[in-house]
Amino acid sequence: MMAHRSRGDSDQSDISCSGYICYTVGALFFPTWLICGSIWVYPNFGKIRADDFIPCSGNITTNCTADCHRPLMDFSLAMVTIDWILTLLAVVCFGFKIRSFVSKQ
Repeated sequence: MMAHRSRGDSDQSDISCSGYICYTVGALFFPTWLICGSIWVYPNFGKIRADDFIPCSGNITTNCTADCHRPLMDFSLAMVTIDWILTLLAVVCFGFKIRSFVSKQ
């Protein structure tokens, strides 16, 4: 005789499957976004902090840079740096978790 699945079992497998899909998309998206952000933020931060930086404003339209707002760039630098620190912490924690799992085997 075939066992019938209850409605709860079906919902649980659907949640599990969608959870894996969300995790996979996030696991691929986050490092890509972090690397792209780092490629943009770190080189441009040096340009904004340079002594010869001239923001475009009012009548100043030549030899100026209009694409960066200094407070926003400071925030971006802080967020990217914090993300790298948290990513490193997560990798270290994951490494310890794997190490403890392997040592139990």
